[in-house]
Amino acid sequence: MMTQLLQIFGSKRASVILLALNIATSFVIFLVASKSYFPDQTGYVHLGESFGHGTFSSWYFLPTQVPETLRTWGYPYFLFLIRSLNESLLFVKIIQYLFYLTSLWLCLQLIEQLTNSRTSINIFLLLAVINIQIPYYTGLIAAEALCIFFTLLYFYFLVKQLELKLTAWGALLWGLTAFINFQLRPAFIVIPVATAAFLLIRSFKSHRVAMASHLLIFAVGLMPFAFWNLKHHGVFKFTPLQGGAGVTHIGYWAYLLPANYKEYYLWSNNVGDDIFMNLVAERSEEHAADFEEEWAQIRSSTSEYLSAKDSVILSAMAKSNPGMFVTYNSEFTKAQEKLLWHYTFKHIKERPFFFFKTRLISACRVWFTGINRTEWRKSDGLVSRIKALTPFLISFTFAFGGIIYIAISLVRNKALFRKYSILLGLILIWGLCHSLFAIQARYGVPMHLIILLMVACISTEQILSLEHKPTQRQRFAP
Repeated sequence: MMTQLLQIFGSKRASVILLALNIATSFVIFLVASKSYFPDQTGYVHLGESFGHGTFSSWYFLPTQVPETLRTWGYPYFLFLIRSLNESLLFVKIIQYLFYLTSLWLCLQLIEQLTNSRTSINIFLLLAVINIQIPYYTGLIAAEALCIFFTLLYFYFLVKQLELKLTAWGALLWGLTAFINFQLRPAFIVIPVATAAFLLIRSFKSHRVAMASHLLIFAVGLMPFAFWNLKHHGVFKFTPLQGGAGVTHIGYWAYLLPANYKEYYLWSNNVGDDIFMNLVAERSEEHAADFEEEWAQIRSSTSEYLSAKDSVILSAMAKSNPGMFVTYNSEFTKAQEKLLWHYTFKHIKERPFFFFKTRLISACRVWFTGINRTEWRKSDGLVSRIKALTPFLISFTFAFGGIIYIAISLVRNKALFRKYSILLGLILIWGLCHSLFAIQARYGVPMHLIILLMVACISTEQILSLEHKPTQRQRFAP
């Protein structure tokens, strides 16, 4: 039976069929997604357009300059470049879909590097067909499609370094890939640092040149944005002026506020009514009152940084009402960010066990789409319930379940541990990093294809080891 399965999954014909299925399925998903509107779309589009006006601001069209405080320039600059060729957003989405197809090709190159097995390739292609949540992001004006590709490219260079050792040019490109990833998703800053730490532990001498080169290029790449912040906001900072404190603050409160509570103080976050978060949530109206009182104190403390000029700007933003986040002046933003960190750390010190158990749930929840209890109760038929369950079942089984499967396999097999432990370690660090934030399953999506290819490679290696394992009779044969 095992031999027959290997023959089926090891055939070239199966590869062609599965690759064709991937292209067909992903294209259908792309078409469906391309009709959707991503909440951050308007802000991204305006940031992209601002480059053509010699500035970086989603409010570039206002008479007064309002420098960006929330986002890095990576994805907006991509929009600017692509739309300089063709202004259509559909054209942008088509380019993103081509990035996804290139990502699949890159996965096949990684698999070849790790196992050089057609069986691994075919298992991966089968898993990729099922995981429709990954190509879905190609049809949205969102950074995820590019994050998927450049995250894979980063891991590709890492595997090259582990298996063959990178050339000087390879190390340079590796660092450049890390820099691009950071500009797309600032949280990526933890990955190059963690990679360097893992390589130091593994073998300093054999990796030190590539490791140092990749870190140097990455660090140099951070400088322009830091100097831009210094010029426009008076602070030398690699990351945007705001974001980290706000998303961590609401990430803490999301487990305390009533189901589907929507805050209107920062980014209009909805805390939802997630079944899994509710395992440890302590939702109540009393907590909502505390949350609102806390924001009242923040607003009171930061009001001194708003002038009559700011009132005019904020009024103009409200009148244009294009569906973008309000941007405040530098001093106000810095003061608000400082207070949000202050209150967040204060709550963690007061309730460390509550914080720990909520982060444990968040670290798991980032890998799969949740189920909103309120929406589930509204589902009035089999079809609607299947639609509600499908995104959860796919991501829970293959992304979250894939991580569990990989971890168990590595613990049980020393050879697999030596080969794949760094890759798994980086995936886990990515999840832990995002566990601090307000939970959105899309944060884990850039790692999904890596999880799938690791599942495929590890499964193949275990199947082959079982096939060559001597039977009981063979062990004791004379």
